[in-house]
Amino acid sequence: MKGRAAAAALVLAAALAVPGRAGAADLESIQSVGAAPAGRPSGGAARQAALEAGVREGVLQVASEVAQETGPPPDPAALKNALGSDLESYAVRFHIVEDRGEHPALLIQEPGVDREYEVLVDVEVDRGSIRSRLAKAGLVKAAPPPTARHSLEVDLEGIQSYGTWEQLRRALGERGGSVRPVEFSHGRVLARVDTDEAPDALVERLRHSVGDSMGLALRGAEGERVRIDVTPGSSASHPAPPASPASSPQPTAPPPPGATPEPPSQAP
Repeated sequence: MKGRAAAAALVLAAALAVPGRAGAADLESIQSVGAAPAGRPSGGAARQAALEAGVREGVLQVASEVAQETGPPPDPAALKNALGSDLESYAVRFHIVEDRGEHPALLIQEPGVDREYEVLVDVEVDRGSIRSRLAKAGLVKAAPPPTARHSLEVDLEGIQSYGTWEQLRRALGERGGSVRPVEFSHGRVLARVDTDEAPDALVERLRHSVGDSMGLALRGAEGERVRIDVTPGSSASHPAPPASPASSPQPTAPPPPGATPEPPSQAP
């Protein structure tokens, strides 16, 4: 009952927030992925928990974008601390775009969680309120001159672990652009990246960033969509093993003084 009341309160709060913020000019619609452990709660409870997680993720993504307008990517803990515990209060409205249902856990990496419920959520976020809170916390400075950025849809194939995706996510955002995961599937992540780079320059920068930890190859670029193959990193080269005693030349003792050295034996 308590969980249902909280879920109902969240939906009601989203509905009541719409007229009160209708005049707000600085709003952004964003799609984010939400996931919650499945199996322990009922299907409806897991779906609602995934929706709430998607709303919070959308708010945090917009907050990270706002902070990066004037500085480097912020520390996630500092971002959450500046916004407070009620992240849903920055969402004007939201709804589920795609119900991806229950499947083996991919996004949730917690002990004992084998399955998760996943949804894709569309969230309208109040950027103005977020900017005000981040400015009070010192995470937003004077706005810099606008840069010519564009949005790329980056399709990463060959990702075998969540840690690999996290490493690539950090590398993609190193230049200050936002990185929004749109879809997760086995061995693949589809993300939207705001950047000022061409596709080949983006891949080259990623190669320098990840080093030998993985291999990256530009598989194709069509319009605003880039396909990148991800392969495991090459192992370090090992030195050649020492020669076996049978094949190594054996040292010989020098002849005693006055002795005539024997000529080398000839092969028959």
